[in-house]
Amino acid sequence: MIDATGGPITTPITFDGGAAGGSSVEVKGAHASWTANGTSGTVSGPATVSFTNVSSIKATGAGATLVGPATDATWNVTGAGAGTLGAMSFAGFTNLTGAPNTKDTFVIGAGGTVPGSVDGGAGGFDSLVVTGVHTQITATASSATSGSLTVDGQTVRYAGLEPITILGTATDVVINGTGGDDAITLRPGTPGNLIVEAPTMESTEFPIPTNGSLTVTGGAGNDTITLSGLLTLPGVALVIQSEHIAVGGATVDTTGGATNGSVTLAAANTQSGSGLLGIVVLSGAAGVTVTGATIKSGT
Repeated sequence: MIDATGGPITTPITFDGGAAGGSSVEVKGAHASWTANGTSGTVSGPATVSFTNVSSIKATGAGATLVGPATDATWNVTGAGAGTLGAMSFAGFTNLTGAPNTKDTFVIGAGGTVPGSVDGGAGGFDSLVVTGVHTQITATASSATSGSLTVDGQTVRYAGLEPITILGTATDVVINGTGGDDAITLRPGTPGNLIVEAPTMESTEFPIPTNGSLTVTGGAGNDTITLSGLLTLPGVALVIQSEHIAVGGATVDTTGGATNGSVTLAAANTQSGSGLLGIVVLSGAAGVTVTGATIKSGT
């Protein structure tokens, strides 16, 4: 254990855990930056450390960041800033960051959280995967590559990612658009799954929340949500909220299941208006357009 809480340690430290493995490294001190590659790595910030033949690392102190190797990697997050990266386990990290131009997969398991953020790094093709059985999952986009994912009250903020995939199940799923203008599509994904996507936000694929609820909102801005394809959602309470909603050539069927499902298409546009010579001028418009579509529900 290297304790730099009393001040930075400027003398470089080299640690070799030996060929037998099983060794660990802990650095105490705020805002440490770690890199890890297999069983080796470095630390900078409160102390300058290089290590080899290490099976576990631990950061003790606020704002610690772990950067992955310059190769494709899978991060399994199983605790608060803790989990495994290849052959190495890690704990105590605030931020997890993939190396540039790699394919990083961040798997959030049951109990897995990241206090700060998950960043896929520049370039490459990085993804976020959620596993396990959950009550509610809420995805809120900030931009085409950033946003937050809240799983049963635990929020993971992300940046520099491409798709989000929910492999587990959730009774209730909520997808929120960005603060700008979004053109969102809800469509079938792989068998048993749905996809919500837009050019302005990450695509999110998830299992149909049978006998639960699915809410898709445009968020702020002037948004359009389009329902496309064969959407068979047995027992689902489907709620679509946006300035503009389009159901063109689609089939939406929430019948069946334990609750027989429901469909709510709520188009609304709220504006504060603008004052011009004492006159308030409103330019908002809202509407639902259904063309050549079939909608079936219990309610």
